[in-house]
This record gives sequence, C-alpha cells and structure tokens, in this order.
Amino acid sequence: MRIGLVWECPEAPTSYGKLALWLTAELQRLGFDVINYCPGFPATNLFTKRLSHVPACPFKEVCPELVKPLVIASDAYACFDEDIDVWLIAGTPFGGEEAKWLATCSRDKRPVALYAVTETAVVPPRLAVPVLYADAVAFTTEAVARAFLAHDFVKQFIDRYIVAPNGIPRQYLELDRDWIRSVVASASPSLAPIADAYKQFSIVGFVGKNHPRKDIPALLATFASVKTLRPNTKLLLVATSNVGGDAWDVEALLHSLGLGAEDLVPVPSFFTKMGLAEIELLFIYSSMHVLAFPTFGEGFGLVPVEAAALGTVPVFTETPVTKEIWGEYPLLVKSRPVLFSDGWVLFATDYIDLRNKMLEALDNREKYVDVAKAVAAKFTADAMAKRIAELIDLAIERQGTKIPHPIDSKTLEEWLKPSKSQRLAVLKALNLL
Repeated sequence: MRIGLVWECPEAPTSYGKLALWLTAELQRLGFDVINYCPGFPATNLFTKRLSHVPACPFKEVCPELVKPLVIASDAYACFDEDIDVWLIAGTPFGGEEAKWLATCSRDKRPVALYAVTETAVVPPRLAVPVLYADAVAFTTEAVARAFLAHDFVKQFIDRYIVAPNGIPRQYLELDRDWIRSVVASASPSLAPIADAYKQFSIVGFVGKNHPRKDIPALLATFASVKTLRPNTKLLLVATSNVGGDAWDVEALLHSLGLGAEDLVPVPSFFTKMGLAEIELLFIYSSMHVLAFPTFGEGFGLVPVEAAALGTVPVFTETPVTKEIWGEYPLLVKSRPVLFSDGWVLFATDYIDLRNKMLEALDNREKYVDVAKAVAAKFTADAMAKRIAELIDLAIERQGTKIPHPIDSKTLEEWLKPSKSQRLAVLKALNLL
C-alpha cells in the first residue's frame, strides 16, 4: 500500500520534520511505501517531480534505518497524484498549510487520514471544523482528542478515533551522553566551550523555538532566582528563530533581569538562526544537567521526552497533555488555566514552583534520571507507527465519510452557534466546574 504523507519535510530541523522522517522509516518497516509531500519542496525537478535519496548522516548511531530511500514531492501534488492509496495529513488541522491540504483532500474519493494536534485545552468551534475533512482521525493524546470533541457537531461525525502519541527512535535510549559531548566537541571546536561548561558548572538548559507558546519569560525569571541562590549555575539557552521568527525579545528580558553573558553558556549564533542538526540537538541535551521547559501549552511535548532519553532531568509545566504523558512524575510544575483573547485555554506556569523544582532537580539529579528515562521509554517511533497503521486501516474502513470542503454555509452557521457543551468544556478546563 502506498501512503502519501503530507506533513513537514523529513529531515527539516523541527520536531515535525523529525517525526515525519521517523514515521516514514517505521511505516516502511511495517510494509508501506511512503511518499513525503512537503511545503517548500520544488514542484518540478529537472527530470521528475519526486526526489529519491538516502539522507546524509555522519553519526550512524543516531540515523534512522530506512528500508527504502526517502521519496519526497511538493505539497502542490497532495491529493492530486494518482498512485497514492491513502492520504495521511499530519499537524495542526487549522494551521495555514494543513487547512489547505485538508480542504483539497476532502474532495478526493480516496481515504484521508488525519493525525491531529493542538495546544489549547478546548479548540474554538470554527477551528474544530477541519477535522471533519478526513475519513478518520488520530490524536496525539486523549487530552488533544477532548479539545476537538468538545463540540457536538464534531462528536456527531467522529465516533471512533485513534490515540497515537509521538515517539522517538529506540536507539536514543541507549546513547551515551558523554560520548555525544566528546564526538561533537571534537568535530566542532566552536562547541567545545559548551562541553567544558558542563564539567565546571551546574547547567540549566532550554532548547526550542522562540515561539509564543514557550514561556521564555518564566524560564529567565526563575533562572535569575536560581542563579542568585546557586551562583555556580549557568543557563544554556537555545531559542531558535529559524521557523517563524522570534516571539520574545530575549535580550530585553535578560537585561531587565540583570543577566549578562557571564551567566550564560556561550552558544554559536548560527544555532539560533539556522536550527540544529540532530546530533547537535542531542549534544545540547547532553550538555544540560536539567532541562527547564515552561510552556503555555503542548500538543505532545517532544523536547522533555528527548531530553529524558539522554539522561537530562526535565522540569516543565503541567498541562492536560503533559500530565497524561508523564503521570505522577514529581517534577511537573504547577500551573493555572487561563482564557486568552483568541479563545484558547492555555496554562500559566507557577514561577515559584518552577524555581523550586529546578533547584530540586539540580540538587538531586541522580534521584530523577531513571524515573524520567522510564517515561521516555514508553514513547517510541515504532509504537507511534503501529498506531498510525491502525489509523490508516480506520480511514479505509470509513472511506467516503469525510465532508467535502466547503461546507454549506447554513450548515456551518448552525454548527458554530454557541452551545452548552462548548461552555461546559471551557469552564471545566478553567476549573470553574
């Protein structure tokens, strides 16, 4: 069976890019042929509209084992190419690219499967509509499923769904963090100061996009407090702007908190501008003692899982999603649900609890390494692919049940009327019920 995976480009230095690559490799192992359709890829090459290749990967210990070369095409062909059996669309359904893909694919007679994610505890009604453009849906967690299914018009059409958590390659659980620091620092002398700082200081780290949903002000404010109490602590801050630009003025925040270059581990500027290759990301994780990851909302939260797999203790905000994944993990940080101006329900991190748990993780790191790693071991790429295979089967079974775009305006108006079920879902998410 040939799957058209419409998502981020595999190998792109983003969480979605990596997940597309890992999912492709694991679906190949399950016997599927996969064509990757992604934005930014040329619609036509010199001789063909698809490119087949094996990714260059100098550190074989972190490379996915592909059964076949990657096959990549432009998303311009999504739901038009005739040799695809099932279309698999992944990402935020109401995102600019994903909404376009779903609108196009909803008019295709072939099965369409959607792998959906969101960061809000309740999706506003209009933004929930795109999940109806697929024959079958999988969500990254039950919490994400609840966010979409808060609306009666969604529940009317989605009576079955798959829960398919993101997953990391199994070999990441076996990687040696000392080896990673050694080989990367040797290959890139500009990174040697990071490895040296790990030996001399207690390192609190952050790595991720400089994005509105990442609570960088909470990170910097609580680190300033930790630094005051533990002077031998430094911050390894990698907030990348290679996807979507900068949401937070990091320099202004540092200045307002009285933090200077001497308080930070030096990071090459190309990391924040261009993004990190995978081995560099693993090097960053391995150069932290503690990952501090305050967040307003997560669709899954891949960064803490990756860090934990490498033996770095993560401290991060409790949201419905992170609570579902991490259970009773003792370093979840208290939060308060907040209704934002766009109708999203997100989570404000408790600064004092974040500071205290950062201190606890620094002072008693060995106590939490195995606990965190045991959680990470539950979320592997092969397990993700098996659930996505179930999604593909469900899409085939339900073929023809998707609603073509555009939906009749009268029908849409009826669906989007304020409802009691929507009100109760938001109030429950805000702890007001």
